[in-house]
Amino acid sequence: MPPSRRTLLQASALGFAGSVAGCTGASENRQETETTEGQMQTTTVGTDSAPFTVQVTTHPDHGVILTDDEGMTLYRFTQDERGESTCYDQCAEAWPPLTVEGSPTIPDGLPGEFGTTERDDGSMQVTYDGMPLYTFANDQRPGDANGQGANDVWFVVNPACPGEAGTTTP
Repeated sequence: MPPSRRTLLQASALGFAGSVAGCTGASENRQETETTEGQMQTTTVGTDSAPFTVQVTTHPDHGVILTDDEGMTLYRFTQDERGESTCYDQCAEAWPPLTVEGSPTIPDGLPGEFGTTERDDGSMQVTYDGMPLYTFANDQRPGDANGQGANDVWFVVNPACPGEAGTTTP
């Protein structure tokens, strides 16, 4: 069933693409941060003082990834169809959808398109380039990325590679 309402927000790739450019694991394109093992550095791009629905974070193992407003890793499910979630019931318990009221707020200059898609319960799930975003119930704190590669269908989201499932910058 196609979503009955989808709002797309176009984010400019200019100004931000240089810090996340390079997919397929090119470590020389990784954002440089002062981190210790197991810590992440969140990059705030723009001047908005309100927390963003989606943030850009540098993970020590997976490079530049998207996180929610609390710094929890965001994932995409490769079995979803563009603009439509297929993760419900037990799946949604393990992989809670990132939902919002209204439109998601994102950092200025983040490449790709953010929007929402309506779930069966009427809630609005955040999408990135049409793919619904999720957190993982087994990630207990910011920095956890325990869902990466789960069942070869769940992957962290690298904003430099919006269409590439499973691609991270090491």
